[in-house]
Amino acid sequence: MKKMNYALLLLLSILYLQIGYAQNPKQIDSIQHLIATTTNDSLKIDALNKMAWHYIFNDAKKANEFLKKSEKIAIKSNNHYGYNEIVNIKGIFMDIKGNADSAKYFFQKAYQLSKKNNFKTIEVRTVNNLGMFHWNTGKFKEALDYFFKALKINESLPKEKQIKFSILYNNIGLIYQEMHLNYKALEYHKKAYELRKRDNQKKDQASSLNNIGICYHSLGQNKTAIVTYKKGLVVAKESQNEIDYYKLLENTGNALQSDGQFKASIPYYIQVLNHPPTVTLNPKTYVGVYTGLVAAYNEIKQPNEALKYAEKGIEVIQKHPDLKSFIYSLYQYTAQSHYMVGNIKEGDRFSTLFIENVKTTFSEENAKSIADLEIKFETAEKEKLLAENKAALLKSQIQTKKKNFILTTVSVLAFFIALVGFLIYRQQNLKNKQQKQEFSLKSAISQIETQNKLQEQRLAISRDLHDNIGAQLTFIISSVDNIEYAFDIKNEKLDYKLKSISNFTKATIIELRDTIWAMNSNEITFEDLHARVLNFIEKAKEAQEKIDFKFLIDKELHQLKLTSIVGMNVYRTIQEAVNNAMKYAKASKINIEVKSIQNKIRIEIQDNGMGFELENIEIGNGLHNMRKRIEDIDGEFSIVSESSKGTKITAIIDKLTFDDQDSNRR
Repeated sequence: MKKMNYALLLLLSILYLQIGYAQNPKQIDSIQHLIATTTNDSLKIDALNKMAWHYIFNDAKKANEFLKKSEKIAIKSNNHYGYNEIVNIKGIFMDIKGNADSAKYFFQKAYQLSKKNNFKTIEVRTVNNLGMFHWNTGKFKEALDYFFKALKINESLPKEKQIKFSILYNNIGLIYQEMHLNYKALEYHKKAYELRKRDNQKKDQASSLNNIGICYHSLGQNKTAIVTYKKGLVVAKESQNEIDYYKLLENTGNALQSDGQFKASIPYYIQVLNHPPTVTLNPKTYVGVYTGLVAAYNEIKQPNEALKYAEKGIEVIQKHPDLKSFIYSLYQYTAQSHYMVGNIKEGDRFSTLFIENVKTTFSEENAKSIADLEIKFETAEKEKLLAENKAALLKSQIQTKKKNFILTTVSVLAFFIALVGFLIYRQQNLKNKQQKQEFSLKSAISQIETQNKLQEQRLAISRDLHDNIGAQLTFIISSVDNIEYAFDIKNEKLDYKLKSISNFTKATIIELRDTIWAMNSNEITFEDLHARVLNFIEKAKEAQEKIDFKFLIDKELHQLKLTSIVGMNVYRTIQEAVNNAMKYAKASKINIEVKSIQNKIRIEIQDNGMGFELENIEIGNGLHNMRKRIEDIDGEFSIVSESSKGTKITAIIDKLTFDDQDSNRR
């Protein structure tokens, strides 16, 4: 495992700052004097631990020396609290050195010791560190579990011993970002921001505003993201937070480009490049900034200027080959620049490099990691279920034999003749129970094996769709865009047709991602469905800005689980109804309501559009498909419409169906 990334180091630093482990030069002198003069073992251990922490990021040898001295005193004096602190710091020390196995061992040991001795203040830190460790190794679900556990422990502590809740909320928000659950990430980043405003933590406010802006940008809410980033820039400048200041500059440029403001993005990127010598930027930042500048200068028809920055970006990649997964966009825009200046040969070369990198990124980084994580998680759950069933059967067989032996002995000694019939009956009854248990176990094993095979097939199909179809669709978009740059197209119909092909292909990629999402999910919560529909509505708003959308869903439904088939059918029905209202009804208001009514779920999509008379219209494929989707999941579907008064589409689904499915899975 490579060394702990910057974000993790920063978070650990913040965490320890909250518990008094940050020292200035005067404090260091004072601590060293205390070590040399005190005879109190507890004070000496605490001072040595502080010195170890002071050197842990910049002088590993010195940090290790202080830890060894502290550990020797703690063991000799039987100081459990001090020793627990040392083990926790050792975990951080090993993680910084890149020794993942040792880091995990010490973090878990520190956690076990804190639990055993009821050291809650250490427990909350070790749990948080375990969360960051799992985050750093890409195990986001496990990291999230630890962060929520740390949150719960922290709530139980007296206020003066708590670590700042803003740190925990921030960590949870960042994990949700990693999992692409941006609505959830936004919720926790806003909580962290409000606490940091309350406590007047200016530097940390800038960091929170940057994270909030990233979430809005990822959700396609570019204008809100731009406003948030600019607010963050003011706070970062006031608090002299240079690290986040330059991140915010780059992100503002990115959001402006997503909003179509390419010329306005250029000054923000240039400010990043003109940073003072005291500021050190990550090579990835340079690649991102150079890519943004190439795209911007292409858009404002200055390809020669774009090529200057393209050359600088490629130089950075050559010095840092580990960043090659970030280069495909740079290749795409570089190809466009060459086409614009008439250098067709170089344009073709960079187009080929772009396609090769896109395919590699699709297959190696995205589909493989997603499939591997899901297979590992689901296989572990099913193996656990199988082991529990086998253990239960073995226990039952042992208990049965023991009972039979006792009953037989008692029968022979006391009631041999009278109990013969009873024993025969009991033996037969037990045999029948065993047969039923064996049959149930075989059925469970068969069902698990079938589910494993089906899941492997689904994941294989989703990988093929993602790698092959996704890459090919991306190639089509790139090719159409390059044609527009390479040739001066004066035929408006041809130009319109090319744009239509590009837009249709982009829409197809979105549909493909939705399909892969459903295929890779055994079950879909209404909360997931809620996020998908909101994302779809945001896209629809961009296409039809004048339409007023309202989307309401009962909170009690958020944790209700649907099968992937049911969830996808409900999502597609809502999507089709909204598309019809926009495309054919010319509606100015579209309301979507999902309500829980006793044992039913009612989904209503209502618009104020043109409407139609049901008896005078031929049902088209869209309405027919919606009806079939709902009826396929045993639901009820109805349409109410009247000319000039709009249309209301209602789907009613039996809630108990999902509860039964969920109990069967358990």
